[in-house]
Amino acid sequence: MRARFAVVLTTAALLAVAGCSGSDADAGGSASPSGGATSMVAPSASGEATSGPSSSTPSDLPTSTSSPTPPAPEGVISPERAEQQAARALTAQNQSVSRSGKAAQQARRSAWTGAGLRAATGDARVAKVRRGSPDNPVFAPVRPNVLAISRGAGHPAYLVVQTEPPDRETPVLHLMRADRASAPFRIQESALMLPGTSIATFDPRENGSVVATGRHPGKAARSALRQLAVKPEALLSDYSRYLSYPRKKVDHRPFAADHFAASVRAGAAQQADAVRTQADFGQSHRVLPGSVVTVQQQGGGALVFAALERHDNFHIKPGQTVKPTKAFQVFAPDQQKIEISARVTTIEFLVFEVPEGTGRATLVGASEHLVGGKGH
Repeated sequence: MRARFAVVLTTAALLAVAGCSGSDADAGGSASPSGGATSMVAPSASGEATSGPSSSTPSDLPTSTSSPTPPAPEGVISPERAEQQAARALTAQNQSVSRSGKAAQQARRSAWTGAGLRAATGDARVAKVRRGSPDNPVFAPVRPNVLAISRGAGHPAYLVVQTEPPDRETPVLHLMRADRASAPFRIQESALMLPGTSIATFDPRENGSVVATGRHPGKAARSALRQLAVKPEALLSDYSRYLSYPRKKVDHRPFAADHFAASVRAGAAQQADAVRTQADFGQSHRVLPGSVVTVQQQGGGALVFAALERHDNFHIKPGQTVKPTKAFQVFAPDQQKIEISARVTTIEFLVFEVPEGTGRATLVGASEHLVGGKGH
């Protein structure tokens, strides 16, 4: 079963200096608008077969030549525990938004990890110069729907979680990570689902899902990766190149067209035109090391999470100056004017669904977060 969503992605302000021209589901489930997931797999029968009383002597009993049935795979934690861990992380994130000072920082560190923590910290800094309270559906308090749990006892371990803020139509996909058995799960990435996208189901949560990370995946992960239409690293390399400005030639596009790429590419062209008399503009995208996580779906295919770092570079022309915006000055408070060059850094979280065998990958989720700015 696949659930469809019709939502509108509102991307964040592309550049800080843009205007400076002077429920539970035993099967893991498919994402559903109600926040629950439809069970796709009935509980398996448990227990061993037993025989009744017999008058046969031991020598009369048949000798079994069959191999014992291997135990069913298990998730790294139970579905109930996974829901508790997801709720804890999201609650901590909400506290980081509602609190201030050290209390907010502590809550943020409790909620996020890796590139996610970097993005959340950037959001908090930019929120200080925006009017009103932060308005981000990623952070709305909701009950988490755990879609997938990584298989086996190895770490780092992962959860795929979906939330649907009650006052919005925009579902959010979260990738959560625990680095060791004694550590809590924290949010590594959160991305808004794109218009008209859907995701397939995962293996039953109690059995866990195969997860591939890094350059040396295990045997099960290697098998899962071989079945995909495109390797995740190759997909993300081509996608990063496609997003760059000035535009680069991409001979083979293993991904379908999407709203996020169209928005980023159009924004870069508009930015270059807006500052043409004052500066030369360029934009690059690179995959952050260690950010690619591939989670196998039921029956083949996979969901691929990744983080890109985007650099918007401005080289100021002789005799020209650019006045930075307040959002830019959050990261460079002493920067009153820019005369030589400027760089704005943004984290882009992406979620692709990659088919088994043949076909193109589809971007199903994306979000962007301003995390840095500097100038000379």
